[in-house]
Amino acid sequence: MCSTNLCVRAVSLRALLWLHTPTLFPGVPDAAVQQFRTGDWTASTVDDVVRTLQQRLAATPTMAAEILRLVQAVVECVPALVRPEAVVSLWEAALGAVVGQEELCAVRGVAWRGV
Repeated sequence: MCSTNLCVRAVSLRALLWLHTPTLFPGVPDAAVQQFRTGDWTASTVDDVVRTLQQRLAATPTMAAEILRLVQAVVECVPALVRPEAVVSLWEAALGAVVGQEELCAVRGVAWRGV
């Protein structure tokens, strides 16, 4: 359970992540870093933010690079609170958005064969 203050900040940050584009609210990545550096985040609130980034990536694949920068900032600020499988899933989705699902499947096939 998070404190009321943390819950409000987490919901506000998640809303800003949905509104953010490189030209609209360009300061969101810096604001996110400042928020995560406060040190009072819980694993569940961090997971909510990462899940929001995954949803945003699915809705706006053209923002893959920006979303990956945001995930990197989260991981750098609170590494112990981020589920590794959530980050891997987000990276795979971003790669699929950038290179296309068919190419991503081909790369996975080569990687599995050990070539």
